[in-house]
Amino acid sequence: MKKKIYKMIKKVVIFHYRKRKPNKIRNSNFTILTNTCVGGFIYHYLGMQFLSPTINIWMGEEDFLKFSLNLTYYVKSELQLVKYADGVDCKYPICSLSDLVIHFKHCDSFDKARDEWNRRKERINYKNLYFICMLDNDHVINREVEERIKQNFNNYCFFTKNLKKQRYFKMKKREWYQSDIFGIKQFEKKFNYIKFLNKTRQVL
Repeated sequence: MKKKIYKMIKKVVIFHYRKRKPNKIRNSNFTILTNTCVGGFIYHYLGMQFLSPTINIWMGEEDFLKFSLNLTYYVKSELQLVKYADGVDCKYPICSLSDLVIHFKHCDSFDKARDEWNRRKERINYKNLYFICMLDNDHVINREVEERIKQNFNNYCFFTKNLKKQRYFKMKKREWYQSDIFGIKQFEKKFNYIKFLNKTRQVL
C-alpha cells in the first residue's frame, strides 16, 4: 500500500512540476548544443523535436568548445567509429568527428549513432543557437573563449563545481542528472531553462 501511495504521489509531483513548462516557453525552433544529455531532457520535457545532434552524447569540454565554435566545419565532417565501450545499458560506440571524440552512450550500434547524428544535424537552426556546457575543468574557459561563445550564441551557460558568477551554475560532476525522491533532476532545481531559452543575448 505504501509503495502504491508513493508511486501515485511521485507521479503527481512530476506532472505538476513539469506540466506548465511548455506553456511558458515563448521561443521555438531553437537548437541546444550541449556536451551531456541535458539538452535531450529539456527538449523531452517541453515536448519538442530534437533540433540538435548533441542528444544522448557525452563530449569532453575542450572538444565541445571546438565543436561549438567551429560548428559549420564539424557538421560537414563525417562521423567515424573508433571503438566500442562498456556502458550502463549496453556497449556503445565511441566515435571521432575530425579531431574530436564523441561518446554515444545510449546507442548500441555505430549505425544507429551515425543515423541519429546525421538526421539531427540537418535540423540545426543556426539563427537560434543555445549553448550549455558541463565543465570538469574550469580553466578551459577564459575571457576570449567566453567572448567568442557570446558572439555565436543567443544565450549560453556553464554547469561547474567551482566558479560563481553570471551564467555559471554550481553543480558537482554528474550531479546535474541526479534525481530526488520524486524524480526531479538537480539541474531542473538550479537552472531555469525556460528563462534561459526565452531570452536572447541577455544576462540571466
